[in-house]
Order: sequence, then C-alpha cells, then structure tokens
Amino acid sequence: METALVKRIGFKVIRKLKIVRAFVPQRRVDDDALIREIGSEHLVAALNRLPLILTGTSESKTLQRIEKSHPDDWSRMSEVAQNALRHRFDLLGSGLVDLGPRINWCTDFKSGKSWDKRDYRLQKLVSLSDRSDVKIPWELSRCNHLLPMALSYLKNGDDSYPNEFANQVVSWAEGNEYLQTVNWSCPMDTAIRCINWLVAYQTFAQQHRFSEEFSKFLTVELYKGAKSIYENLEVTGDGHNTNHYLTNLLGLLYLGEVFGKTIRANNWRQFAIDEFEKEMLAQINSDGLDYESSLPYHGLVTEIFLMAYLLSTKCDFQFSEQFRNRLSLMVMNLDRFSGADGLVDNFGDNDDGRILKLFWRKGRDYRDIVDLGMSLLPGTRTNPTMTTPECACFGLSTPKVSEAAGTHLDSVHLAESGICQMRSRDFTLNFYANPVGTAGLGNHKHNDLLSFTLAHRGTPVFVDPGSFEYTVDEDVRNQYRSTSSHNTVMVDNCEQNRMVRGLLFLLRSDGTPKIIDWQSNDDFDLVVAEHDCYNRLDDAVTHRRSIYLCKSSQAILIHDHVHGRSSHRLQFNFHVDNMRIEALENYLIHFKPASSESGLLFANCDETKPFQIGTNWISPSYGVKYPAISLSTEFECQLPYSTTFAIMPRTECNPMETMMQIRKLRQKLQW
Repeated sequence: METALVKRIGFKVIRKLKIVRAFVPQRRVDDDALIREIGSEHLVAALNRLPLILTGTSESKTLQRIEKSHPDDWSRMSEVAQNALRHRFDLLGSGLVDLGPRINWCTDFKSGKSWDKRDYRLQKLVSLSDRSDVKIPWELSRCNHLLPMALSYLKNGDDSYPNEFANQVVSWAEGNEYLQTVNWSCPMDTAIRCINWLVAYQTFAQQHRFSEEFSKFLTVELYKGAKSIYENLEVTGDGHNTNHYLTNLLGLLYLGEVFGKTIRANNWRQFAIDEFEKEMLAQINSDGLDYESSLPYHGLVTEIFLMAYLLSTKCDFQFSEQFRNRLSLMVMNLDRFSGADGLVDNFGDNDDGRILKLFWRKGRDYRDIVDLGMSLLPGTRTNPTMTTPECACFGLSTPKVSEAAGTHLDSVHLAESGICQMRSRDFTLNFYANPVGTAGLGNHKHNDLLSFTLAHRGTPVFVDPGSFEYTVDEDVRNQYRSTSSHNTVMVDNCEQNRMVRGLLFLLRSDGTPKIIDWQSNDDFDLVVAEHDCYNRLDDAVTHRRSIYLCKSSQAILIHDHVHGRSSHRLQFNFHVDNMRIEALENYLIHFKPASSESGLLFANCDETKPFQIGTNWISPSYGVKYPAISLSTEFECQLPYSTTFAIMPRTECNPMETMMQIRKLRQKLQW
C-alpha cells in the first residue's frame, strides 16, 4: 500500500511537470489555417488590442527621471540590454556567457547539453547523469531580457534594439518549430515568453514602426503560444495546482485579450478569469500566504495575480471583492517577510522566477511587486517606501501611507500557514511550523519544521541556506532541502518528512506541525510549537520548540524539548550568514557582522554538549552559492531531553555576567 501511495503521489509530480497522455504523433501546424482562424484582416490590429501595460513609458521624461533618481537600477537594466543585444546572458548562476551570432535556444549553456528537435512529449527533461539543467533553455526562452532592450531604446533611440528584438523573435520561432522542441514542454514558460513578447512589442512600438510582415508573423506565433497553453494546461484536477497553472491562466488572459475577436480566444479569456477566482481561494491560504510553502514562490504568485488584476483595471472585466481582499493580504505578507535589504526570506524553494524583469532585481527582491500592489489596491498596509522605477514605468505612484499604518513593528501569527514573525526594536525572527505545502505534495517544501531565521538590526544572522539547483544533482537537491540544512533538530539521522528517490519535487507528509501557544504584547513574544514527524520511529519521538523574545533586554531564548522513551541520537544545527565568529569562555560564541561593531552572543546553556563550528554553503539565488558558517552538536541521549539556547546583543558585560542574565531569564520562564 505504501509503495502504491508513493507511486500515486509521484505520478502527480510527473504530471505537474509534463502532461502525460497516450502518445499520438503531433500534426504540424498549418499557419494559413491559423491565419484564417484569427482573421487575416485582424493580424496587425490584434497586437494593438491589448491596452498599453507600461503606460508610464509613453512620457519621455519618465525614463529621464528614473535614470536620475535610480541610477543603480538604470545601470543594471542598461547592462542587461546591451548584453542581450550582443547575445550575452547571465542566467541562473551561469555567469556572463556569449552565445555567439546565432542563439541556440535549446542548449543548456552551463553544461553544454542540447536537446534535439522532436515532439515535446518525447523530450527527456531531466537526466541526472550529465549535470544538465533544462531550466537554462527554458529561462532563456522566457525572453525576460527584451523589456530592458525596449526601455533602453525609448531612452536612446538606438534602432539596433527593436531590430534585434524582431531578429530574436524570428530566431526563436525558427529554432523552435511548433511543439517540436524542449521549449514547448512547459506551458508556464510559453506563457511568460508570450507576455514578454507582447509587452516588449507594444513598448517598442511607441516610437518604432515594425514592418507589417513582422507584425503578422508575431501575431501568428503568439496565437500558437496561446493554443499550446490551452491544450496543455498544467492542471492536476485533484487540488495540487501550482504557480505553473496560474501562469498558464495569465498567458491565456493576456492572449485572450489580444485575440478577442475569435470565439476560441473569448473562451480563453473567460476561462482564465473564472479559474483565477477559484485558484485564489484554492492556492492562497486565508491569511494571505501561498500554499506551496515557499516565500520566493509567494512572491512570484503575488506577481501573477497582480498582473491579472492590472489588466482588469484596463479592460472590461472585474475580479471579485474577495479576490481583491486576499490579494491585498498577499502584498502585505510579501512586504512583511522582506528584509531591510529588500530580499524576501529564503524559505522553501527558489528559482528566481518572475513574469516581467524590467530592472533585473536580485532573485528575491519583490519591492517592485509590493509597490505595484500598493498602487493598485488602495488601503493595502505596507512599509512606506520610495516609489520603485518599475512602478513609474507602469504609470503608477505609491500612495502615501501613515507611519502608524506601516511601521510593521507588530508581530504576527499566520495561523493557517503555520508561520510566526516576532519583532522587537533590534530583531526580526521568522518561525516556521507549516505543513507540507501544495495540499501535501511538498513540491517546493523543505524539511524546515520548527526552524527559524533571525535578522539583527536588518542584518541576516541565522539564515536558511536556500535551494541552489533543482535537477542537476539529486544529492545536492536533497541536501539543501534536508532537515540538517535548517535551524532545527534532527533525530536518528532521519528526515522530518521522507524524500523519495528520483522524485525531486515531493516530500512525504510524515507528520503534523502545530503551534500550541502564541502570545505577543509590548513586553515579549512567545511561540510554542511541535511536530510529530518522528512518531513513525519504533519509539515515537515528538519535538517541541519554544521561543521567547524579551523586548526590553532584546534577549531571545530557544527551548527544545524532545520527548520519547528510549535512547536516540539528536543533532542540533544552526546556519549563520558569512561573518566573523569567535568562541568565548562560558560556552559563548560571538557573531560579528561586517556592518556592526557589537554583534551578537550565542549561548549553549547545556555546557556538556559543546558546538562544533564548521562551514556550509548558502544559496542566495538559483545556481549561486557562497561559503558560510554552521554550528552543530550531535550526541546520543536518553529521552526525554531538554536544552536551551540564548541569543543576546553583545554588551560591555563580561561573559560571566552575560550568563547570569541568561540564567535569570531561564528561571523566570522555568526553562
């Protein structure tokens, strides 16, 4: 029965990546037939049917103001545009690579592997033997680089940009015959490509007149894209839909608006509108977090819903009040879990995916999406920030928010999502006790139960190591999502939720995490949570963790209680960002970030179990990693076992006085 269950769940994972159906040889598409379906008289007019998305770029002074007020953003965008003009790309950790005069759109230029031209259903997407990554050609084919080219053209008038845009569209179509390459295997990427082609075209067309021949060619290619999305929807039908399906809907919504004169396109558009309403309730928890157990994917999903809502403000359809209210919560959560550096917490999977990349921010920087949400959804309470350049390009300005409404010093417990954020003057601590996401599928979930991240005065200290890569190396993939790679406790070298060999987007839901107590007031925050994933062991084990944040002394106590009835091996792991570290007396460890003179003290209150200081790898974005610090202690003991750790700002007190302060706080809490 267990084997059958794994196979059944595994099939859902496979089906998520690629539609599985009885194979029928794909008939070659007849362009003339598509033209008749669209209506030859509408071929050029169709491209003008979509309302201008980047309305702010219609004013020449807008881009001049952006260049002056956001020089770093403008410089980064210009560099991407200039490199794309010369076929040089830096994608998913590749470093800058020159692809030569003719782009091979079906090559992973990190490993050198190329996928041949054959039916998309026959393509082998993952091969763990050659270190290839199908995400490289998929990412390149999303064509996110085209909008920086369009913005650069509007600013400097260099015709090489629109000419290269047309050349790349034709080049892509010639290198990717309809449904005959790996770049047709993922409808999500088809949708993103089509949206980028559309928005780039209309942005260029404000100042550049494309030939009628090219405009007709682009129209037909976009229609092929819409047709392939609708006929290959990434839908499971069993409550496990993901960001892939939402992106399918977004593509159909935009393309349905373009081809609205046809009966087929009207069906696409209405289908997308209806499904967006359903998926908002199915995929977004009532507290406003995406159900895939990943904050970076929450950022992507927020962008998808906002792009759909943006189009509704320009067209003749509306979303419900319930849709808008939940979208507002999504925006607030996206802002809440973004650090002082603008990066969202590295919780769960991350592949740097975006729909539009106007200024090519870092992969986990969603400040532009937060600003877009504030502008489109009046009343959305977020931190008051300077308007992003993207917001100006959309022709929107960030509403002013009162300081009282946007300080975000309040702590919060998101009950359905199982996430808490504890805040004080100096600290922001995110605590995770969330179930296996995507209704138990765990496609982007990590084994991070009762783990936490901590920032001190805006500087990340205790961190989540991230994801690195998905399908290049199974062992590396599993290591980054393992229990030992998170700031939590591992029992008997067993994962909290078991992984299944060969299924890289699946975690078995082996237990239930729950938050038992949550208190937050002016004096302290307290969270108590536990999970029973280790109840499957011969001797059932339960891990309970309590975290107390004292807002007057800025001290944090972490109390772990591992309950069982026999001897077990326990491993405690803490992952620290790259900073100076010093072991002091009385089992104190001093963390000193480069940006701070004082730093933090970390205390292991069980003096019989000293920590080992080692090295680990942090992945801030897909395909990128750097060395950092790990603290770990591992031992066998008789259960039940309890221990406490403390974190405090470094003061003038000597180590003995610091330990006395910690002891008094422990006595108060009876820890």
